[in-house]
Amino acid sequence: MGGVKAEIWGGPSNTKAAVDDTLSLRVVAFPAPAIAPHPVLPFVQFMTDDGLSSGSEDMQQAGTLAAPVEFWIPASSTADRWITSISFEIADQNATLNLFGTVAALTNGCRLYYDHPSGEIDIAGVDGVAGGTALQSNWDFVRLCDGQPAFGTTTSAFRASNVSGNSEGYIPILDLKTWMPPFGFKLDKGSNQRLVLEVRDTTTGVDSFNALVKGFDRLPA
Repeated sequence: MGGVKAEIWGGPSNTKAAVDDTLSLRVVAFPAPAIAPHPVLPFVQFMTDDGLSSGSEDMQQAGTLAAPVEFWIPASSTADRWITSISFEIADQNATLNLFGTVAALTNGCRLYYDHPSGEIDIAGVDGVAGGTALQSNWDFVRLCDGQPAFGTTTSAFRASNVSGNSEGYIPILDLKTWMPPFGFKLDKGSNQRLVLEVRDTTTGVDSFNALVKGFDRLPA
């Protein structure tokens, strides 16, 4: 029996769909989430001690392994939120890669994790184990961010001048789109999902320590 011949037409110009020599339908990749007709708003906020834009972004704290100080970004109550990047700042006079600012590398360090319904998913800092993957030094933050942005040479590699007053600083940027392509980490609308950095040591010895988060909110259509 013969097959049924069918044609597919559509789009603004009423274009006919085509099949190539391998009998495959020619399509254009369109990654999720589909934006149109959903309004999309940029999202920029520091990680803060209460998750609100009005909270404190100062991560110079006296945290401990037993009582860490949390800084976080919450899910939105009105939109799905995608987090695309985190920009860290650690500034101190004469900072070097093997230290935290210019103080000795932290013992417990900091932990960055994704608070998700399936559990707390570590991005960096497994159980705060010294010598593990905790963020204990300037280099640990730079390495987490794949050495981006890469600039400077020798002793000034990855280090910018006058970041906080006249203090040098490391400003690594974590591109979450490379971890969960193409849009980074999703925080579902109305959920308790969060992106959290725990300070598990005393970090008050540096001149500046914070994290700026960027992404977008996809509103309902």
